[in-house]
Amino acid sequence: MKDFDFKNNTKTLNKTWGYAKKHSEGFRPTKNEASNRTIKIE
Repeated sequence: MKDFDFKNNTKTLNKTWGYAKKHSEGFRPTKNEASNRTIKIE
């Protein structure tokens, strides 16, 4: 899945950054499906 959909002007948020000491740095999946979002961009 792509992050940006320029045809529909949306941004998909389906990743989180490993910022805590207990997680390695880098992108990883969100904790649960409810954390995933699609937002409209203008």
